[in-house]
This record gives sequence, C-alpha cells and structure tokens, in this order.
Amino acid sequence: RTPMNAIIGMTGLLLDTALTPEQHDFADTVRRSSDALLTIVNDILDFSKIEAGKLQFEELAFDLRMAVEDTVELLAEPAQSKGLELIALVDASIPAGVLGDPGRLRQILVNLVSNAIKFTSSGEVLLHVARDPEAGPHMLRFTITDTGIGISKEAQAKLFQAFMQADSSTTRRFGGTGLGLAICQRLVTQMKGQIGVESRPGEGSTFWFTAQFPETALAAPPAVISWNRLRGRRILHVNPNRTVRKALQQELAAQGLECLSAETGQAAVELAQTAAAMQKPFDLALIELHLTDMDGFDTATALKQDPRTAGMRLVILTTAGRRGDGSTAQALGIDAYLTKPIRQSQLLECFCHLLCGVVPASSPDASASAASTLITRHTLAETHATTVPRLLLAEDNPVNQKVACKMLEKLGYRVDVASNGQEAVAAHERAPYPLIFMDCQMPEVDGFEATALIRKMEGKSAHTPIVAMTANAMQGDRERCLAAGMDDYVAKPIRPKDLQTVLETWLGHRAARTGTTG
Repeated sequence: RTPMNAIIGMTGLLLDTALTPEQHDFADTVRRSSDALLTIVNDILDFSKIEAGKLQFEELAFDLRMAVEDTVELLAEPAQSKGLELIALVDASIPAGVLGDPGRLRQILVNLVSNAIKFTSSGEVLLHVARDPEAGPHMLRFTITDTGIGISKEAQAKLFQAFMQADSSTTRRFGGTGLGLAICQRLVTQMKGQIGVESRPGEGSTFWFTAQFPETALAAPPAVISWNRLRGRRILHVNPNRTVRKALQQELAAQGLECLSAETGQAAVELAQTAAAMQKPFDLALIELHLTDMDGFDTATALKQDPRTAGMRLVILTTAGRRGDGSTAQALGIDAYLTKPIRQSQLLECFCHLLCGVVPASSPDASASAASTLITRHTLAETHATTVPRLLLAEDNPVNQKVACKMLEKLGYRVDVASNGQEAVAAHERAPYPLIFMDCQMPEVDGFEATALIRKMEGKSAHTPIVAMTANAMQGDRERCLAAGMDDYVAKPIRPKDLQTVLETWLGHRAARTGTTG
C-alpha cells in the first residue's frame, strides 16, 4: 500500500497543476486505474483475513450521523459526475452517539452505496437509516435504494458469494472482483445483523442490512447553536426531485421547523405569495440552482422583486459551484450559496446565521458583517478557525512526506516535518502543535513510542490530537494506535478528503471551544 500511496497521492497533486487536455486525460486515467487497483488490493486483503479468521472489530463511541455523512461526501463526486442525486436520510430517532466499529460500518456503506452509483445511470441513490425494533432494542436498519438497472431473481441468489457477480457481462462492463458483497455479508454477520436485496430488472434495487449499535453518550464541545432556536420557523424548499424534498421535509419537521416544498420555481413563487397573503410568510427559501422551468437565480430574483416575499432569506443549493456564481448570488441579494452534499450541521449553522444572527465562532465583529457576506461552505468552515495552524508531520519516507505536505498545504495549512519519532517529540516540546500526524513505523523511535512520550510530557494539563498514519491494512493496527494514546487514524494511501475530515473533526471542535469562552 505504500507504493500505492505515492502513486495516488502524486497523481492527485499532478491533476491540480496546469496540464494540457491530453496530459490531464492521461493523468486522470492513471488516477482512476490506481483507485481500482487499490480497491482490488483492499478486497483481497480483507477477504484473506476473513478466511483466516483474523478479522478484528473495535468497540468505539462514535457519531453515527457523521459516519453516514462522511460516506455521502466521499461518494458525492462519482454520483455528481453521472448526474445522480445522492441522498442521506437519518431518522430523528437514531441516537447521535453509538458504540461499535465506525470503520467497518463505513466500509459496508461505501461498498453498497458505490455499487448503487455504479449500476445507476440516471435518477437517485437514497441511503436511509432507521431503527429496527422488531430485530432488537439496539438494532438499526440501513437501506440503500437506487433507480438503476436492477437484478434478476437468479442473479440475486448468488450475489453474496465470493468472486461472483450478476453475470459475466456485468464484470466486463462495470469491473470489480466480486468480493465486495461477500465481505459485506461477513462483516454484517459479525455485527449481529443480516443483509439482503430486493430488486427487479429495469426498476432499480434496494440493498439493506441490520447491525447492532447500542446508544452511548458522546463527549462534545459546548453547543453555541441548536435547532431549538429555529423551532416554528417556516422554510420553503424548492427542488425538482421528490425524494430530496421528502427527505429534507422529514428532517426539518423532526427538528421543529415547518417545511413546505415546491417542484418548480414558478410553483415556489406562487406558494410564497399565497403564504404571505395568509399572513404566514416563509422565513427562508432553500432553492436548488438547477430547476426544470427557471433556474434558482431566476426564482430568487422573482421572490426579491415582489414586496410580499422580498423579506425572505435566500439560500441557493447546487451540486457543483461554477466560476462567477458567487458574484451573481451577491449581486442578486442572495444570502447563501452552498454546494452539496451539505451536512446537517452546516445547514443548522447557515439557518442560525441568517434567522437568528448567530455566528458559531469567529471574530468579535463577525455578526456585524454577517448581513453583507455571502455564506458559503468556506465561510462556514472559517467560523471554526480564525488563524492558519502549523501542523507537525512525523514521517520517515521522503515521498510520503512530499505527498502529505502538498495535500495539507493545498488545504490551507502550514506543515513542519519530523523524520522520526524522536524528532517529533523534540519539535513538539519546543513549540506545541495544535495537531500531529504520526506515522506508526519509523526508525529510532516509532509512532507508538513517540505518542507515549508526548502524552507523558503533557501530563493532565494538555492533550494534543495525534492522528495515526499507516499503510498497515490490518484492523488491529487501528486499535493499537488508539490504545497507544492516539486520537484518530488515517490509512494510506491518504486522500485530501480523509485529511479534511480529520482536520474538521479535531481543529474544528477545538476552535469552537475557543470561540465560546472568549
């Protein structure tokens, strides 16, 4: 996996440079082929561990909604490239904190959702999480529904067998080893659940599985904002996709908001005008940019130009941001321009910012400038950190150093490098870092020993987040990292999205705590 880390990482960085169309096509082919090869390597490693009886599971407290949203964010790009709506719906009855193995859950979700995307050419993929009380008090049911090609009854019977796919033409057309579903079945069995499929050719498929996740409390930073502040607010949601409308309506209703939806821009304008005439105006409109009659900008303009609806706050949602859209949105008086997929926490921040004047964490004068600033995913992220932190990377391999540094720099961070654990401990002792990325296998002092030394040095007065980075594919390695005092784990080959997730988890929360005490 270490050579794969270099190939995938460097190819990703190469694609971000100025290339001719032909060079970009060549590099993109290398990237896609490397991703496919890595999937095959991972599947074979996992299956061999299962066959050898060496599959290990952890029991950690984790945020289940975040695990689901991580999966959707990871797979958003392939879904968007096919014009598919990728929708996640987590029922309000699902506890935030659960006990289980988040890595194995994500592995199952990524496999099933990516399969749904692969075999769907148009329409949508819906990931729904609900309780399954009939199966047990802690049993949850995960359902992945697509509008794809469907599967015959004969093919369904052998789907979960190793090295089997629906038919040979499927292998030729879509690729894959035929191991993914077999691995999922064994993982689900270990999680005391079941897995199955319902499908008809030409009508799409529904894959489902159950798994046991007991509820637990999560340590969380003090809440600056909450849905309670928005109870009773009226939201107008404009989206051409019925499933998307239904999912958001259900999600907002569970939080105490009233959400009405419209399929087209014209229908939205008429609904807003009627509501205003009945003295029940909407507080905010959430408008999909790409509609069937007029686009989101035209819809927003129509709402702004009518005195009856001009007071509504306006949020544009789009699958992919286009150059110049931000300037257009500001010129039209739109309040926010957000790219999908959007996390529930981001939606909450945006709503609180616009409807309650609450800025989660920022500079003292942030609320004063809120009215004139277009809210984007970037401005929401900036409210969690007002300075650019300098991070420490402990890694002995020069190629891996270069890959990780470039990725972190592109994410906006400054990086210092230590070539072994001893250098890492000394660097942190000289000037403590807000976060350390620690390779596990290094000369002189390895990552485990270095972490222990840092924890001893800190005592009870401080706790620096330490994130393990390792090419070891064994699940027990993650457990060893956490037992050694590390806080999180990134498997090689590392990807920018993985780094972004960890940075948001640890630096974002720390910034939020800082912002609430000032």
